[in-house]
Amino acid sequence: MPTGVAKMKSRLWIFLYVLLLLLLFFSEFQKKEYPTQVSTLYEYDTQKNSLLDKLMEGYTQPLESSGVSNQAWGIFVKKVKKEVKVKELKTKKLIEVTLKDKTLCIEKACFRLLGIFSKNGYPYASFYNKESKEKVQVLMLGDRMRSSIKIKNIMKKKIVFSDVNSTREWSMQLFDVNSSKYKPKDFE
Repeated sequence: MPTGVAKMKSRLWIFLYVLLLLLLFFSEFQKKEYPTQVSTLYEYDTQKNSLLDKLMEGYTQPLESSGVSNQAWGIFVKKVKKEVKVKELKTKKLIEVTLKDKTLCIEKACFRLLGIFSKNGYPYASFYNKESKEKVQVLMLGDRMRSSIKIKNIMKKKIVFSDVNSTREWSMQLFDVNSSKYKPKDFE
């Protein structure tokens, strides 16, 4: 038979064991995430129930039409006319662009192609424009020349320009030099 001290020790160990189990239970309870939003009784997911909606539509469709049987039962369906929103199309004034040989004229400003070169793997084109402060302009792919005209593509011997507001495109060939006929002038 255990004595009084032995009973106390066994009860103390049982108490500590139960206390440890309670602490473990509450620590796990706090780690668990519970949903913060509670769905109401009539709330349902429309994606999951789209087939059910199609099935119910077959049963409710006869009630929603103004047929003879509905009128006999006193069911009248009022059709609501949908308001049609008319968007006003903004007509953008097309810019006058002319291409003569190696010169691209955008309205009154004319750009003459001087050359095409590549720097650090990026293609550039140089143009001469006598109206601008800097007479020679160096533009790269995607740069805009004036308002809505941009450089669409720069190839080895060809440049393609496009209008941002429309589908118009212009291409300019780099001049070819016949080396047998060309004799450079002497520099003075």
